[in-house]
Amino acid sequence: MRDALQALTEQLAASPGLLLTAGFLVAFLEAAAIVGLLVPGIFLLFLIAALVGWDPSMMVAMSAAFALGAMAGDGLSFALGRRYRARLAALPPTSRSGRWLDTGRAFFRRHGGRSVFIARFVGPVRPI
Repeated sequence: MRDALQALTEQLAASPGLLLTAGFLVAFLEAAAIVGLLVPGIFLLFLIAALVGWDPSMMVAMSAAFALGAMAGDGLSFALGRRYRARLAALPPTSRSGRWLDTGRAFFRRHGGRSVFIARFVGPVRPI
């Protein structure tokens, strides 16, 4: 496993396009609903950022890739939530713990739009 990770990091570091694509995909998955709970996003984003180094143009490009990936993940999550909102309570993991949706709705009613802002900065809540 260690050799595979080292080979992957060397391949990513050698190809800026591949590194940008990986940055976009990791940010996308980290921001996506439910999937973000399973993907060690912060660790992977940090690893990818470390591979960028101190190249200013690559830092800007990677920041854009991270931002676009996160926006795409958020957008997809929003679209899926809007489309399937009536069925969400019957799907895992919310079907196993029905309180999640009720608690989230109560929090949103209490705090309004601020709840969306707050959730962006609380890691475990972000993908939900």
